[in-house]
Amino acid sequence: MKRKRDDEEDDEYISGAAPLKRHNSASGRANRSRVQPVPSSTRPAARPAASSATSPAVPSRLEATFRKTVDELHKNKPEPSAEPPVWAAVKAALNDAVPYFKKHQGSLYTQKLVAQGMLVDAEVGSRDKFLSQVIITSVGGGRVTNETTKKMVRVKDQSKEKSDYRFLNDAREKKLPIAMIADYFHVTDVWAEVVLGQDNKPVRIFMVRIEKINLDSRSWWTPKESIGRDAGEFKPGQYSCPLSTCHACRKESKKMYKQGWTCLNEECAQFFQFPAHIDVNELEYNDHFLNERTAFTGPQPKYDLIPALPCIKGDASGSEKEYKQGIVCPKCHGCSRKIQWNYWYCENRECDFKHTITVQMNSMEKIAEENAKIMAKRRTYKFRRGEKPSSLPLHFSLVIGGHRFTVFFLTDGTGRFIGSVTRIRPTKQARSRPGGYNDIYTDVQNSDIPFERRGARNAGCRIEELTSHWSANFGAPYKFGVVVKFSTPFRDAPLVILEIQKRLTWAGEEAIKATIDLIKEHNLDVVEGSIPTGFKPFNEQLVLGYFEESRISPHDDGEKELGPTVASLSKGGPSNMMFFPKRRSGIGHEKKAVLGLILKHGDMMVMHGALIQKNYNHSVDARGKHRFAMTCRYIRPEMIPDQEQRILAVENGTMPKEWDDIRYNGERDRLESITTGEEVLRPGST
Repeated sequence: MKRKRDDEEDDEYISGAAPLKRHNSASGRANRSRVQPVPSSTRPAARPAASSATSPAVPSRLEATFRKTVDELHKNKPEPSAEPPVWAAVKAALNDAVPYFKKHQGSLYTQKLVAQGMLVDAEVGSRDKFLSQVIITSVGGGRVTNETTKKMVRVKDQSKEKSDYRFLNDAREKKLPIAMIADYFHVTDVWAEVVLGQDNKPVRIFMVRIEKINLDSRSWWTPKESIGRDAGEFKPGQYSCPLSTCHACRKESKKMYKQGWTCLNEECAQFFQFPAHIDVNELEYNDHFLNERTAFTGPQPKYDLIPALPCIKGDASGSEKEYKQGIVCPKCHGCSRKIQWNYWYCENRECDFKHTITVQMNSMEKIAEENAKIMAKRRTYKFRRGEKPSSLPLHFSLVIGGHRFTVFFLTDGTGRFIGSVTRIRPTKQARSRPGGYNDIYTDVQNSDIPFERRGARNAGCRIEELTSHWSANFGAPYKFGVVVKFSTPFRDAPLVILEIQKRLTWAGEEAIKATIDLIKEHNLDVVEGSIPTGFKPFNEQLVLGYFEESRISPHDDGEKELGPTVASLSKGGPSNMMFFPKRRSGIGHEKKAVLGLILKHGDMMVMHGALIQKNYNHSVDARGKHRFAMTCRYIRPEMIPDQEQRILAVENGTMPKEWDDIRYNGERDRLESITTGEEVLRPGST
């Protein structure tokens, strides 16, 4: 049944498309147009990273790796004077917990081209020094991976432009403080040296000497029993490193090596020249250079070394981007990530600290403001045309039961169609009525859903990175790029999850019907077998929770265990969904989206056709502060090789018997009995 919807919204929400005309209900025909592509918009102590007794356990591989690393790093080292104010077993936890170091790869963190923090980790050179008040290390950048050993090696001279040199030298000139993931330091010297790289080839590198800002306080890493000179503790004026002038370039360089002086101007012909009997690999810094101290006269550090615990301020809901950051535990000082939805737990297994901030859902008024904001920004986009017209999707607009359907047909790059993407927008009444989409949003927020962030990259390793979003799985088990350890059976799922399952079943069925009808009506050229005419009932639901600026990077849903249809329901703030051709698809550039959709509160989206997943990736970026997305699929049990998992998929993916005779009727916007057609309440509700 097709009829005019009761309320048309006056916004244009399809990225890159010409404004849609309203469906002509008299003719029963849909409007269509081509879519243009849119712009892609240490701790030194041996404490393992783990959870408290009430928290999910840290992967054993991670714990074992950390224990081994700690044992190797601190073997035969003297006992430090104190405990570190901040420590981390996982680099990602450090990145999340402190504001002055957010660098998943590399050693120097900059913010607006200004050095903020530095971590000396895996790559340590022969002349690196870690003293009580001074650190000397090489400047990051310029290494490549040896294909045989898989280790980072130097093969050519380090460049000032392609390394961290310019940031550190700028910090030296401007006397800026830098957090060294130990304390606050400042840069005193930056210079060039020559070392032996791969195959003993001499290469030029840059070195940096940094000095602790507060020389009056004892460093926590200073050996406990040492004092004064033995501890490496000095004051400005006690030592001064002399200078000499190069006769060739007339520039001064410090006399920093025990073996003698050399010109440190890398542009000079006499740069790093020593008598033949001196082996540059055996060079040592002299006491004057190591013990020289410089009074810090720059600005005070921007951030506290130990950040305060997060707390709700003003009208914040707890899902703003700052509440996705980690914490420094006030009990053990370990860094921990935000893994759970409503609270932080200390990842140190020996600590039981927990910090709770219950996330509040956004009001409908705030969601409306977010929608208006994204639409205003949408109208400022400058769209890029596709590389070839045959790669552009075709789209149609029609109304079914008051829902506005926008059906996109994606191509194989030659102009033939391989699948459809349907966005279904409900009426205002369907959102606001009792039991409507607004109430479902509230029910999801108030339900006991086991949200958790999972390892997205290097899972179980010290450099593990978590997903940007939270997830929980219901029904048949599904591994969606990251490992979902547990899937709640439908028999134990919250009632709202089961109702959403029924609503998305209706969306999937209607989207397929609309797709097939449009193919026939407009005689579309479809790749044979790419768009099935039948619908397979969903047996799995993945629930994702988004904070502000959460996202899912480009990916596909093309696992062999999945059926050809995927349907999702959006709740809360708006989001951008983008479709990108895969690299070897021949459709277009992998970073140029051919289709962009804005998904609002209550919108449903259906992808139909396995070749979409083969040829395209899709991404989702949250544009609001609080969002849920419920996605249903059909997991094909016969494609699961493990018999136990296969049986589990069938058992967990079966809806409770009291739902067998219930369906969602989208045209009447209600749950009803399949047998009698009468409206019914959600089973188990009062």
